[in-house]
Amino acid sequence: MFAQWEYMTKQIRALKNSLEQVETEKGKLEDTVKNLNRLLDEKENEIYKLTADLIRTKQALQFIPPGTAAINQTLQLQKPYGDRTSLGYKMLYKQGNDLKEDGSPDTSITINESDSSERRQVPTGPIKLKFEGRRTDADNLHRMTISFLHNYLKAMINRPNSFPPPNKSHGRKPRREWKIKSKPNPDVGLVAKLSLSAFVEGQWYFDSGCSRHMTGNKKLLVNFKDEKGGSVTFGDGNKGQIAGRGDVNVNGAAQLTNVLYVRGLKANLISIGQLCDDNLSVSFTKTQCLVSSDGCVVLTGNRTVDQCYAVCNTIVCNRTFLDKPDLWHYRLGHLNYRDLQRLVKLQAVRGIPDMKVSKERVCGPCQLGKQHKASHPTINRLLTSRVLELMHVDLMGPMQNESISGKRYVMVLVDDYSRFTWVEFLRDKSDTFGSFSALILRLQTEKDSKVGK
Repeated sequence: MFAQWEYMTKQIRALKNSLEQVETEKGKLEDTVKNLNRLLDEKENEIYKLTADLIRTKQALQFIPPGTAAINQTLQLQKPYGDRTSLGYKMLYKQGNDLKEDGSPDTSITINESDSSERRQVPTGPIKLKFEGRRTDADNLHRMTISFLHNYLKAMINRPNSFPPPNKSHGRKPRREWKIKSKPNPDVGLVAKLSLSAFVEGQWYFDSGCSRHMTGNKKLLVNFKDEKGGSVTFGDGNKGQIAGRGDVNVNGAAQLTNVLYVRGLKANLISIGQLCDDNLSVSFTKTQCLVSSDGCVVLTGNRTVDQCYAVCNTIVCNRTFLDKPDLWHYRLGHLNYRDLQRLVKLQAVRGIPDMKVSKERVCGPCQLGKQHKASHPTINRLLTSRVLELMHVDLMGPMQNESISGKRYVMVLVDDYSRFTWVEFLRDKSDTFGSFSALILRLQTEKDSKVGK
């Protein structure tokens, strides 16, 4: 029977492993499907945007006539070459034959008199107009039209969806004036700090533009001395008054002397120049700032997200101490203190130190283990939502009276949701795990559910 149970247990474990693998692959495939759906949505949005751009472009191109058609349409609106009407020129016609008897053109002009019906011919020479050899107004208009169309079509081809911006240079130009720049003060040290992270109280920063060590927190200074007079100019032009100076122990690693107390200063600054004056070597790298004295590093700074070098905080490791009697009490399996005192007196255990053991000591876990019962608070609501989600197990025994089959232990299993109870009788205490495993497998098969805890 035990062999069959062991075989079934192995089969169930193998099936569970296979089920976990299948669920893992299922999760991966679901993630892949989600990614593909997301990519599909992005592509559809991109197609929609491109389609909208194409429609807008086609609508804009409909209002632009073709180049040749626009030129021909404009030229048809012009007067034909040689037509000088409406330009101050009046044609004079003669009636009769246009040629003489010898075949040469007749240069005489026929004048019609409105008062008489007689017609007279005045012989004249060849007529020369005043505007011969010059550009007429029609030619100038034709040339200007062609130039305008050429520039317009060129601009529309280069920028099909937009028109050239209007010329807004009609306003009055601003007047420029010379201003005298203020002379820089070489005795003022500007302090600037760009902070991209949250301000940390007690944090020190290395500043190469700071002439002296300074802080705005008076509580950090020891050996403080009041000092009146003097000011410090910040990067924004504001000034802070120097109210004293003292010494500072920076994170327990190094001590800074002659540190100025400046009212209104929010950050704690370490001057690189003052460190060099104190015969200390300062070196900067891409990620660190090291301050050393005679080859030994006395102060270290790391580069922060706001491109500043901040002093590394010293990590303090707190230790908990346990009395030696309690420690040996735990090591020896919660041995009572009376026997522990006897072992110390006889030196029966190798390595046990000489210590004083009081008989009045009380061990908390020992007191809890000796209790026969403990009260539990009343719960007015269900903590579970299904059967076999939470199981309560209790083992009792050995009983004074054995059963007919020689069993002296009782295992009770209670379901928290249904409050249904199962009872198993055992011969020995070592049979508890086997009986419990078999009962759990049977319940999972019957209820078609898994045990939660």
